[in-house]
Formats: sequence, C-alpha cells, structure tokens
Amino acid sequence: MSEDDLKKIDEFAHKNELIEWWYFGGLLDKNETKLSEWTLITNFVMARGFVDNLVCILVPPNETESPIDLSGWRLKAGCIKASDKELNVICQTNNWVKGAYPEWHLYMERSKDGHTYLIDVNFKAEVDSNFRIYSIGKSRLGHFAVFRQHMTGTITIDNEKFPVSGGSYYEHMYGFIDPKSSRGWYWYCVPRTNKGDLSINIALGVSPTDEIFHKFVYFTEDGKNFGEFLNYNFEILETKSYQDITYPFKFHTSEKNENGELDATITRALNPCQDLHQTPLGTVAFITGNAKVVGTIVWKGKEYDITGRSIGSNFLIVY
Repeated sequence: MSEDDLKKIDEFAHKNELIEWWYFGGLLDKNETKLSEWTLITNFVMARGFVDNLVCILVPPNETESPIDLSGWRLKAGCIKASDKELNVICQTNNWVKGAYPEWHLYMERSKDGHTYLIDVNFKAEVDSNFRIYSIGKSRLGHFAVFRQHMTGTITIDNEKFPVSGGSYYEHMYGFIDPKSSRGWYWYCVPRTNKGDLSINIALGVSPTDEIFHKFVYFTEDGKNFGEFLNYNFEILETKSYQDITYPFKFHTSEKNENGELDATITRALNPCQDLHQTPLGTVAFITGNAKVVGTIVWKGKEYDITGRSIGSNFLIVY
C-alpha cells in the first residue's frame, strides 16, 4: 500500500493500539454574535481498557473570561466506540464524528451549569492530509493530520442558534507512549496565517527530564507540498505554572538551513483550560487554549508573514 493510499484511510480506528484519539480544533471567524473569534476544541480519546475522555471546550477571545469546559473526563472504558471500517466515532449516542478525508461532520450535545450546548459543524479539507510516525524508545505514535479545514455550521446555546465558520485543524493519533521515554509534548497549530498564505503545525517532544528530544515545524502553502524545519533553536522567554507543573508560556524558535529560515515567537493566552486526569501512564496534565504566533518563514526564496491565531496544547505526564 502506498503512502498516498495510507494517508487517506489511516483515520479509521486501530483497535490493537492502547491509545487513540481524534482531534478537531477550530478558530471561529469574527462576526456579529457573542461567539465571535471563540475557539472550539474537541477530542475523542481512548485508552483502551482503562479510561475514555470526551473533550469539548469553548475558549473566549477575551483573556479575562474563563473557558467553558463541557468535557466528559474519566469516562468508563468503552464509552467511546469507533470503527476500523469507516470514520464513525461515537460517545453516548449524541456525541459523534463521521466522514473521511476530505469531509467530516461533528455533532455534540453537552450541558453545564444549567445551560445546554449543541454543536453541529462540518469540516472540509483545504490541504492534503499528512501522515508521519514518531518514535523514541518504546513510544510510537502514528499521526494523520490535516493542517487546515474550512469549518461551517451552528452552535446552539440554550435554544439560541449561532452560525459559525472558521479555519480548523484535524489530527488522528494512535499508538503507545512510554513514560520512561517521553513525558509528552508542547504543540501549536495555525490553520491559516493572517495573510492566508500558510498552514503551520509546531511541536516539541518533552523527555522525562524536561529536555526537548524532538521538534518540528511543518507547513504548506498550496496544500500539497510541505516544508519543514526540524532542528530549530528553542528559547523559553516566559513560563507559567499549573499545579506545580511549569510550562513555556512564551518562547522563541529560529533556524536557518539550505532551504530557508524560521523566526517565530509563540505566546499563549492567559485563560487556558487546564485539567489533571488519570491515564494508564499515570496522572497527565492537559493545558489547552488560545495562542498567538508572530514571525516569518523564508522558504525557497519567498518570505511569509506567519502571524496568526493558534490553538496551543501541552500534554505532560506528572512524575
């Protein structure tokens, strides 16, 4: 089977893998509603035989407001069902994602603090899918990703329906994380830079001793050809803490090689959604929310302004 064939079907379930998830993150467009420029973060996560998590978070653009966490953390194992014949992931009947590259449909019914939320959105890929495998020690993760989709649909809050649209990011990951080899990662996506030229995926693997063992910046302009920086300098400019867990709040990346040059600064927003939950790996901190990327990429003689809104997530095993 060719890589082109594999990357189109690998979003289906891998039932022999311990860990698997399907993640859709959307940056809502500016409009005249109260959801203008909010962020939608959803994730169906399975640690097979141990625990499931249904992540559903709405993050406001105003950093003085708190995110609305509609997630179902620490669900009974097997609550989430998934098919290895098609993309059909379901949790508790009324939370599901269906479809396959290049189009998907996400539906969620959630409630919190006396309010009801109904999320009904469609995604259509605007770039080709990208498949890679990451490994260190006994850790091995398959990574299917679409760096940019166009998202349209509605979010209904207490029977008031709001039309939404925006740029979004999608990934499917599966495999095993060995806590002796990897503590987790820092990860950021920019589905579309402000000038509309690039989609960018930024990640750094974190070792059990908090050293960076793997890093990459992947990006595409035309949706088919992908560029990369794999050896960039990483300088932490400011840190924050959650439950005594320190993480980079603002950092700078830079690299120059034969194909181009990277210079970017990433700053997280002050209102992340933060949670500690139990997994087969032990206690895990999940810190997610808005971020901002500013800087430039020079690639094959062309310079890009890569300033844009980002979703930033930290996944860290707590030792």
